[in-house]
Amino acid sequence: SSDLTKENDEPLLAPEVIYGYVRRVLFGNKLMVKYNIKGIVYNYYVILNNIKILPCKNSNAVHYLNEMISNKDIRLENITFLDYSEMTADIYYNDIHINKKLIENGYAIMKI
Repeated sequence: SSDLTKENDEPLLAPEVIYGYVRRVLFGNKLMVKYNIKGIVYNYYVILNNIKILPCKNSNAVHYLNEMISNKDIRLENITFLDYSEMTADIYYNDIHINKKLIENGYAIMKI
């Protein structure tokens, strides 16, 4: 959950899980994701939780993500809204933890 507030001071709470569609891979750790909650369609930038892409590996990471999840349905967990257009999350595709796969494949390191 996030402590971010709307203009009317109602808290903007992140759902536990969001099912979305990857519209575009922007960077090795950032995606444009479209999702629907209660009939409202949202487009958000999603930054992958707890990873740092190695600068020399960004283009490889982008290629990997395009192959793995571009134009596919994904699941987002451990969601935190940063503002009204950006969030952080763990990304899963067919139960594969994409954040972890980027580390395992040498494209990223875990943020400490």
